[in-house]
Amino acid sequence: MLSNPFPAASNPLQLPIGKSLGAYTNVGSSANWANQNFRAQINDRINLTLLREIPGQFKVDVTWFLNFGRYVPHDDLMNMADPNLTYTYKAQLSQIIPNPFFNYLTPDRFPGDLRNQRNVTRGSLLRPYPHYGTLTVNNVSDWRNRYQALQLRLQRTYSAGASLLVAYNYNQERQEAYFNDIQQYARQVFWLGSNNARHRLTVAGVYDFPIGKGRAIGSSFHPVANAIIGGWQVSGIYTYRSGEFIRFPQLDVIGDPKIPNPGPNGWFNTSAFRIPEPFTPRTNPYQYPGITGPRFWNLDGTLSKFFPLAESLKLEFRLEAYNVTNSLMWANPVTAIANPLFGRSTAQATGNRGREIQYT
Repeated sequence: MLSNPFPAASNPLQLPIGKSLGAYTNVGSSANWANQNFRAQINDRINLTLLREIPGQFKVDVTWFLNFGRYVPHDDLMNMADPNLTYTYKAQLSQIIPNPFFNYLTPDRFPGDLRNQRNVTRGSLLRPYPHYGTLTVNNVSDWRNRYQALQLRLQRTYSAGASLLVAYNYNQERQEAYFNDIQQYARQVFWLGSNNARHRLTVAGVYDFPIGKGRAIGSSFHPVANAIIGGWQVSGIYTYRSGEFIRFPQLDVIGDPKIPNPGPNGWFNTSAFRIPEPFTPRTNPYQYPGITGPRFWNLDGTLSKFFPLAESLKLEFRLEAYNVTNSLMWANPVTAIANPLFGRSTAQATGNRGREIQYT
């Protein structure tokens, strides 16, 4: 016979609490719940587009795109102590004192971890609901978002053995957010600009070399010569984006963060920052105009050819290369001021990899 793996004396089976505790659920612990008045985000979008065909079988598309978002969801903390108390009384609120909720009531009326802690910090008892931990409401939908972009597109459809696509996007975005904990406590928001790259460019194209059977050069090639040097096609895609705006944590600013020639060894003036004074609210901006991280670009290419084997049967050879130039793209710099590499890039950007070649 198999023995009971959950003997009542030493390893009893813990049944899920479920709704059995009613109003006492999570008392003495942290809790989060969904906003009961949730409203789905609404986006009002406006497109103004100009289309034009120009010589050379090119089509030009110019679009100004606007988006007005409302009811943008976010999470709100409902059990914050007034941060001004911390800035006024400083380290006093970090003092350890006896926990008034230690072994308080009974486990079915005060079930959380707080009943098992002999000591707590003085500041934790200054929260609106000190008998709870962190209280979080998810998907509070009362923020706004604004986005606008200028989009340019130049396209030449496949004709005479070539096609080309050039697409460019310049964008600006901002969204309501809390600047610091004082504003968060008071539910006051400000417009925080996006740190996304402002400029994005994509160039893609296909070109058939005019050599081989049925093409401008070598249409009378011997079948062997045509199989070797005729009928090749090359295609590629080039992507580029400008640097993302660098997001800074709370710091004291004592100078101009901008430098004339930013690079991997320093994207901003590190001497313009210092560790913030303890027990002070954030006052420095999240990002600065013109202070961005490294740019990113990449080139992928393909060389291919079809070999006819029969009237309805052909074989394709493809040679594909990713990151053709084998270029290193740096990631955004370190922004932790206590890190000795503060301000420097120390890793590759996401999506950047060494050259890879494969054939099929």
